[in-house]
Amino acid sequence: MTTREYEEAFLPRRLKRIKVFNTPPPSELPAFFHKRLDNAHSNPRSILKLYRQYMRKDDYPAYDWLVRCFCHLGNVFGFNSFWATKDKQVIHALPSFKFLVYDLIERKHLIEARQVPRLLYAFACLEYRSWHLLPTLLEHVEANLEKWRTPTLANMALTLALLGVGDDAPDHNQFGPPDLLSRDYTGLVSKLALEVHRRLLALQSASSSGPRKSPLHDSLGCMPFDYAGLAFALTLQGSYDLCLPSDETAKSTVALFLQRACEPLSLEQLENSGWVQFFLYQTLYCVDVEKPKREVEVKKAVPFAFQKHLHLSWLDKILINAQPQGNELLQLDVDAALKRLHITDALINCSAGRQWDEQHCWFAGHLVRSRNLALEYDYLLPLGPGRPKVSGWLACKRRMLKAFGLNVATIHQSFWSLLNLEQKDVQLTRLLAQFPPVLEAVKDEKKAYEEDRHLRFQRHARQKFETWPPEKLEI
Repeated sequence: MTTREYEEAFLPRRLKRIKVFNTPPPSELPAFFHKRLDNAHSNPRSILKLYRQYMRKDDYPAYDWLVRCFCHLGNVFGFNSFWATKDKQVIHALPSFKFLVYDLIERKHLIEARQVPRLLYAFACLEYRSWHLLPTLLEHVEANLEKWRTPTLANMALTLALLGVGDDAPDHNQFGPPDLLSRDYTGLVSKLALEVHRRLLALQSASSSGPRKSPLHDSLGCMPFDYAGLAFALTLQGSYDLCLPSDETAKSTVALFLQRACEPLSLEQLENSGWVQFFLYQTLYCVDVEKPKREVEVKKAVPFAFQKHLHLSWLDKILINAQPQGNELLQLDVDAALKRLHITDALINCSAGRQWDEQHCWFAGHLVRSRNLALEYDYLLPLGPGRPKVSGWLACKRRMLKAFGLNVATIHQSFWSLLNLEQKDVQLTRLLAQFPPVLEAVKDEKKAYEEDRHLRFQRHARQKFETWPPEKLEI
């Protein structure tokens, strides 16, 4: 009689791995996986692995757990994380991430108002825009406009501006296919900013503005980051002259937010304020480039000592922490196509600015100097089938680059991903043909110091300048 051990000795290895007696699932699946999610910390792989495990045990996981899982994943890729855009694009391509988003879309009617700010923040951190979910989220935002806390209003305004949703461009904030469009959400970011403006005016008109909750928190619970983020959100969509409709002679909304952001800060605190420095300097720089009507008022809202400190510390202390990290997938794909077409002067991640700028604040995806052309890349999903829209950050960058005198062309991921290798080269060739090389005028310069060319001894002691200031200094 053969024994069980004898039979197992001849079993293939793949059958030995099968667990005959699987452990039964826990009685309370949501509570069990909520506890497991607490221990996932900042590892996106662990978070998505937890989702896969939950999905295997339950066809319909608890919706509040799905929302928390997505928000937890967004927090991992937050503004202060070291993950680059390329890492986020890798996450977008994973089947587990797509299944998670689909589960959120399938039961989107279960989304509660308290979950909306966290979901919008997660979308902004992940640089992901779902046109199936956004109408539901934006309905909650507008329905509870007067109920949100002021810091929540500031956070939602910044996240929506970064996603390119709710700006002041008409007919560009509808979601869905052409025959099933949602209603228009144009001006939603401005509504959020004006609601904060009204609360600040009501606070100032009251006899007592209330005690500050901390040295950096005002009585509304806002920090300098919140007000600087609000000013930057309006800057992204170009709403520099926004003010309350009831009183157009009142202070500019952007200027008010900048003033509130700078009030509790000292120079020492400003140096360690992180993103506040970035938002303040970019807002001032964009105002200086685009010259809105309230330019002087906005600039005066930031103390001159702060402006000087920001200008001197921009390159080595602010920009180095906020510049793009590495290269993105679409950018690398276009870079390979440019090399196949023998475009040798296309500089990747090249800075651009005005000719007389001491330092640059913006980076182009690709800068082709000979054609005076900047290539930019849109990674966000479209607002509907065949309806791409750039993010707020990219829309602001396009305005800046055009103000610098550059031609700007945007390549959309939703279209580029449908092309094969040959079609990509053809489309890029057609694009470059629209911007022929710019021929620079040849200057007829005579050789300097022709009369002294035979005198070589101690020429350094006889410096001559034909023009002042000298363009070239020859010894």
